[in-house]
Amino acid sequence: MKLISVSAKRPLQSVREALRSEIASMRKEGIRVFLRENHRGSVVALRCDARGSDRTPVERLSSRLKAVTANALADVIIDEYEETLVSCLVDENYEFLSGKDRTALKRAVLKKLDDGADLSQSLSKRQQRKSIVWAKIVEYLDKEDDVILEGFVTFRLKEYLEYLADTVKSVAEDYLTRREYKEFLKLLRYFMNLQEKPIPVLNVIRKSAGYDLLDVSGERLRGEVEKLALVKSLHPELTPDELLVSIAVTLSPQKLVWHGATDGCQACDLLKDLFGERFTVCTGCAWDGESPQGDGAEPPPGEPPKAPTPP
Repeated sequence: MKLISVSAKRPLQSVREALRSEIASMRKEGIRVFLRENHRGSVVALRCDARGSDRTPVERLSSRLKAVTANALADVIIDEYEETLVSCLVDENYEFLSGKDRTALKRAVLKKLDDGADLSQSLSKRQQRKSIVWAKIVEYLDKEDDVILEGFVTFRLKEYLEYLADTVKSVAEDYLTRREYKEFLKLLRYFMNLQEKPIPVLNVIRKSAGYDLLDVSGERLRGEVEKLALVKSLHPELTPDELLVSIAVTLSPQKLVWHGATDGCQACDLLKDLFGERFTVCTGCAWDGESPQGDGAEPPPGEPPKAPTPP
């Protein structure tokens, strides 16, 4: 005869249902297990009765009971306690965020925990966490017969809690970075709106050594190029991308056309987010690539470049 007690502060209906499901699987093996509830507090007691299983060793019954109990409780912890644990971690470590931001962060963390390319991967990630919890419960039941869920989660699941904490930290860093980026875009748009006479079109020509800036007719914006060179000489630590964004914000064109490769270009990504529908990528013209080259350089031979149409 083996008795295992499970108690929790929250309603035990889900615990009861999970245990009954496991007991049903044991009965198919000819093992008679009875679930009895102690009404003195929130305690559920499992009693393993070996009657009708004379050929089943007591050690096997005990081991099997521990395994199915651990499986049931692991499901309850993952399905019901995990969300509460994530909520506490966010509230305790990011109290400086607004309630709206913390709610959004909690949703992002829970999504990350089970986020997979497909249902199979999502279930696999859940199973990995459940395996950690299950192993700890079995280890605990080898020495103890009473499980208080809240205390067990708090003091016995260090590895699992660290996993949740690391996930919260990773998601929070991404969330805060995106939020700061949005605030940065908002600030840049504010400065752009201060420009009284924005130019109609700014053509940005990406080159291996930097950028060329052309107006709607294809003329090089010599004044702005000179500003780029001057600012670069005064602040050599600035990258060509940073200089380009600074000039684009200052000019605040009604339309920005990008010429050349876009892959791996932070300036292109930023300007695309900044200008939105006012940003377009040229699908192919004589300005793309390394032209124009140097002062007064003409586009390569062939068809003349197609100047963008002013809005």
